[in-house]
Amino acid sequence: MRFEFYEDIRAKQISDFIVIPIFGILVVYDIIRNIKKGEKNWQKYIIDFFKGTALFSVFYFLIIRRFFSCLLIFVNSIFGEFETVTISGTIIEKIDRKGSGKDIGDHKITIKQKETDLIFDTRIDIIENYYKGQNVEIEMKKGILNLMYK
Repeated sequence: MRFEFYEDIRAKQISDFIVIPIFGILVVYDIIRNIKKGEKNWQKYIIDFFKGTALFSVFYFLIIRRFFSCLLIFVNSIFGEFETVTISGTIIEKIDRKGSGKDIGDHKITIKQKETDLIFDTRIDIIENYYKGQNVEIEMKKGILNLMYK
């Protein structure tokens, strides 16, 4: 069982925090290098620069970011357990859509905890144990990157 949105968003934020500053440093380095080199054709350089930036942005946000965030989630669950957090609340929604053929199923529960709703992505064998309106207490572990998992 895992947080559907929390874990993914936190991993993407960590990925952005690492990759975007590195990209910014490389951009500044490229500009300084071209100034020192004595670039004559600035119009062509600017067009090529924006094409490269756009291509990197598309490639990063569609492919690299997802791969890197999945890698962070994997590393978080493998290395170390710092603490255990108990999440208690009431199940307000249960989605149990079975898959068929190429379509995989969708199994989620939403837990109302004080003023927040927590959405958990789970498996079919786990979701069978829960029903709408049930009071639950779930123990989640925090990994090395402070992301929760079970």
